[in-house]
Amino acid sequence: MMKINFVLAVLLAITSTGLSAAEYDAVLAWPERVELGVLVNGVVKEVPVTDGQRVKKDQLLLKLDESIFLADVIHAEADLKKAQELLIEAKRELARVEELYNRTVSSEHELEQANLGHTRALADEKKAEAVLVKKKAALKFSAIHAPFDGVVLARNASVGQTIISTLQSRPMITLASTGHMLARITVGAEKLSAIKEGRKAEVRIDGKTFNGSVFFVGLEPIKPAGSTTLYPVDVSFSDLGETLRAGQNAKVVID
Repeated sequence: MMKINFVLAVLLAITSTGLSAAEYDAVLAWPERVELGVLVNGVVKEVPVTDGQRVKKDQLLLKLDESIFLADVIHAEADLKKAQELLIEAKRELARVEELYNRTVSSEHELEQANLGHTRALADEKKAEAVLVKKKAALKFSAIHAPFDGVVLARNASVGQTIISTLQSRPMITLASTGHMLARITVGAEKLSAIKEGRKAEVRIDGKTFNGSVFFVGLEPIKPAGSTTLYPVDVSFSDLGETLRAGQNAKVVID
């Protein structure tokens, strides 16, 4: 009986060791970080956000004076309407000449001229449509909206500032996503096979614990550590509305 109990104890110890959680030092990182700017030239009219401000998806971050862009759209809409009216007239003329030609009243030259007029009118309409699309795009791109819920990391534009998009050396707004964070650890190649994407993990920061899971397991090493090759592993977790920072130290416990 004592021998059986000893064997069971050994097996239990081995099993417990195999299932024990591993703890790693981690550094927090943003899941998404984008640098935003406008694609057109103009003068900044509004920058309704400040550094560190949390914003919602589609919220306005920056806006140029849109008066010129609106005027361009109105002008392009008028040109398109004119082109459409001329195309309608060209279609009527072509139909009239075709009828006369079929009755041998009109000449082949007149029919060719009517066809040519219709082709030109059709091309002018397409060109006017393209110009209108371009002007509407310029109006749209004269403002920056948040592509996701996030926090403003940097605001590099002020009201009244002249923007020449081709000369901008830095982004106007830098935004990082909120709601989730990444805790980045490094794992030796010999332990990597035991860590699978989706595996549950805990992230511990300043005495607080956040539940998460393995989001990404690196495919390329980041740096050698003696004879050990290290790979990056990212653990994704909800920030629960806490103010967390990229570069902040944490601990990760993988079940």
